[in-house]
Amino acid sequence: MKRETELMLESFFREHADMEYLRSGTERAVRKMAEVRLPNKIMTCGNGGSFSDAGHIVGELMKSFKRKRPLSENFAADEDLRARLEGAVPALCLGESSPLTTAIINDIGSGWMYAQQVFGLGCEGDVLIGLSTSGNAENVYNAVRAAKLKNVFTVGFTGEHGGKLNGVCDVLLNVPAAETYRVQELHLPLYHLICACVESERW
Repeated sequence: MKRETELMLESFFREHADMEYLRSGTERAVRKMAEVRLPNKIMTCGNGGSFSDAGHIVGELMKSFKRKRPLSENFAADEDLRARLEGAVPALCLGESSPLTTAIINDIGSGWMYAQQVFGLGCEGDVLIGLSTSGNAENVYNAVRAAKLKNVFTVGFTGEHGGKLNGVCDVLLNVPAAETYRVQELHLPLYHLICACVESERW
C-alpha cells in the first residue's frame, strides 16, 4: 500500500477513534477494490437510504473523486477523448434497471432482487458491497450468498451488531451505531475514505 494511502487511513482513524476496530477490514477492502480492472467490476446494493449510498459509491469510483485520473498513453491518438475522459474503477449499482428489478420481484420475489443480478453478472475477481443498517436485509443477505457461489469478494456495511451479514461477508464494516440514520451517517465518511484510498492506490 502506498505511503500516501497509509497516511489517509491513519488520519481518518485518529479523527474517528471509535471506528479504529474497523481499520484492518477497511484496509483489506481497499486492497481488493484497488485490484479491480475490467472485465471485473465492483457491484453495490442496498435499500432506501442505503440504496442511495450504494449509488453514491459508484459515482466516486467511476470518475475522479479527490484527484485527477489521467488516461494512459494508449489513448494518446484521440486528444479530445484524452483531455475529457477520466480514469475509472469499473462499478455498478444493482437495482438501477427498473424493468429487470421489477421482473425479478414479480417472478421470483423481492428477497432475490439482488441475488439474481449477482448470479447473472458476478465472476471471480469481482467485489460486492452490500449496505444494510441492520445487517438483516433479506435481499442484501441473499446477494452475498449468491456472491459466494460465484467467488465474488464481499464487503458488508452494517450497524454495530452486523445482523445476518455478520460472519458471511469477507469483510464486515459494522460501524458503532444502531439507529438507522446514525448508521448511515457513519457509513458515509467510511466509504468516502475507502473510495479515496482506492483512488490513491490506482492514480
